[in-house]
Amino acid sequence: MTTPSTSFKTILLVDDEEIILDALRKFLEKKSFKVKIAPNGKLARDLLGIEKFDVILSDIHMPGSQIGGIELLNYVKQFHPKIPMVLMTGFATLSETKSAHESGADAFIAKPFNREDLLQTLDKLCKKETSNDQTLEEVDEDQNYSRLGIDDFISGKQIRYNVF
Repeated sequence: MTTPSTSFKTILLVDDEEIILDALRKFLEKKSFKVKIAPNGKLARDLLGIEKFDVILSDIHMPGSQIGGIELLNYVKQFHPKIPMVLMTGFATLSETKSAHESGADAFIAKPFNREDLLQTLDKLCKKETSNDQTLEEVDEDQNYSRLGIDDFISGKQIRYNVF
């Protein structure tokens, strides 16, 4: 089994089935992930307000919960758009899957799933997140400099800035 290169990434795991939460938490912790669990979408939303997560792994169907997977996805994409979200389901309908995709789900995992597929999905999303963070840092670095066109050097104009 592949060990992800995403050591110590923090995952928010959301599912209304305690046995699934417990099994996935133990598995992911063995693979060097930090895992926080939420038995419903409301608690997940509350945790997002007080902790930082690298990825959210959530069930779509959570009967009895006021906030299911699709509602949580919409909340995440509105208030925490940089956090990738993976939706798990055992019986997604085509319209539900389409709705989730249109709302911005980053990946889907069908239950029951292969653990290797889950690790590959999480690894891919964590690498994507790291790549996006590096791109944002590079953009921020560029803000420390002014752009000057080549014509400013050739034309003999006096440049009011130090050139490095």
